[in-house]
Amino acid sequence: MTAWTRGQFVFYNEPLSAVVETLNRYHQAHIAIRSEALGNLNVSGVFSTKEPDAALSTITKTLGVEQTRLTDYLILLQ
Repeated sequence: MTAWTRGQFVFYNEPLSAVVETLNRYHQAHIAIRSEALGNLNVSGVFSTKEPDAALSTITKTLGVEQTRLTDYLILLQ
């Protein structure tokens, strides 16, 4: 709870779907997950709330998830 006041996202074994829900509150683009199986992947880490794009990039690289930016306002994870 206090991590948010320090400008951090803290995730511990959170499903990617929940992480994306949080990132969507801070990212200018809407992030969508294309399959339920991807949404169930677990994410752990500490990321800056000021850099949601960097957090998303690190998460997708770590999980081996493809990130496709269709526009400045829509990112698909597949």
